[in-house]
Amino acid sequence: MKFLVLIVLTLFTFSCATNQLIQDKEYSNSLALYKQSEFENAALQFPEKEKNGFITSVEKAWLSLWNKKGDNSKLESQIKSLDQRQYTSLSKEADFFFFNETADGYIPAEHEVISMHLINSMIYMQQKKWTDAEVEARRASYFLQKLFNPDQPHFDDPALRLWLAAIWMSLNKWNEAQVDLRKIFEITKNKDIKKLSEQDRAPAFFRLLFRGSGPELKWSPNSVMPEFSISINSDQGFNSQAWYDRHLKRNTAIRDTVLKSNYMAQYLGIKTNSTTQKALGTTFGVATQLIGVIVGGAIIVGGIYLASQSGGVQSGDALGSIFGAGLLVGGALLKSGNEMITTTRKEAHAYEDREFEKIRTYRFVRFLPNFFSYEISPFGSQTDLSNKINLSLGSTQVEYVLNPL
Repeated sequence: MKFLVLIVLTLFTFSCATNQLIQDKEYSNSLALYKQSEFENAALQFPEKEKNGFITSVEKAWLSLWNKKGDNSKLESQIKSLDQRQYTSLSKEADFFFFNETADGYIPAEHEVISMHLINSMIYMQQKKWTDAEVEARRASYFLQKLFNPDQPHFDDPALRLWLAAIWMSLNKWNEAQVDLRKIFEITKNKDIKKLSEQDRAPAFFRLLFRGSGPELKWSPNSVMPEFSISINSDQGFNSQAWYDRHLKRNTAIRDTVLKSNYMAQYLGIKTNSTTQKALGTTFGVATQLIGVIVGGAIIVGGIYLASQSGGVQSGDALGSIFGAGLLVGGALLKSGNEMITTTRKEAHAYEDREFEKIRTYRFVRFLPNFFSYEISPFGSQTDLSNKINLSLGSTQVEYVLNPL
């Protein structure tokens, strides 16, 4: 049975065309260490594939920021490459998306481009390159408010605005920070944000709190696209769920045409293998059941015939033994057939789970926070301040705190 199944499965084997891309499961060790605030070890355990690609460049820069290494060389390469290719916008169902293809063929989402510039700005501040940090902040601001016609619906987000406002305060640019805070109020109607934005001067202290390590991907066996899920522990701030909802909503045909076709080939191959395995199991199981009926019947008929020839057919005990033997053998084969069908179906489902786990790949920037909030007092915080970065050029003391759990 297993030998026959193996032969059939071999005939349906598909080559994996996405071997050069990082599979979801390959991030597991690095993400686990990141959640424990082991940033250096998380970088050491980072997947080897996609070196110098957009996604890995942003992810490694984020790790470098919190590891206090401040390496943004790969980010600068990505920014120069994207600037050379230029950004374009497209309209779909009344939404406008900006997009640009990176050198490695990835089309980053808006929040990923903006986050790249915000991370780069923070790293420049770590390096005490304040002018370069301001340039990156202005680039992020451009993508949030100047890329499109003001009357044209476009991407905006309060979490990214809060992040940018904190950077403006680090750079001693209160007027610019107020612009983003006012926009947050316009989007969310948050009264505390409104009150902060109306201050004549920047607060003496500002703490930006990052929480989380990116969304969980929930896959369905009947879908080639995952669902994004983030854990939200508080309503006193802004979460990143909208980033990933929009990421899925974008024009996937433009974003990942090649990857999608490769994934689909493998997806259909797995489904074919699984269906074949189930069909074989059912065929052999039904055949075994049929043999059981035939063999059981043959034993009964043959037994009665032999007993009649020997003159023992009048004995009730003899007839009972003949029927019992036939039912015993037939029943055993029927049971064996049922078990074969059930076992094969279980094995087929297990095979699907294993193979889908191997090929599942959804390309997006991981490690980014799920939740953003702020404090304007250095005292009384209930937050773990172990992972803290101080970045301040002017009179406002600005802290950035990360809790990756």
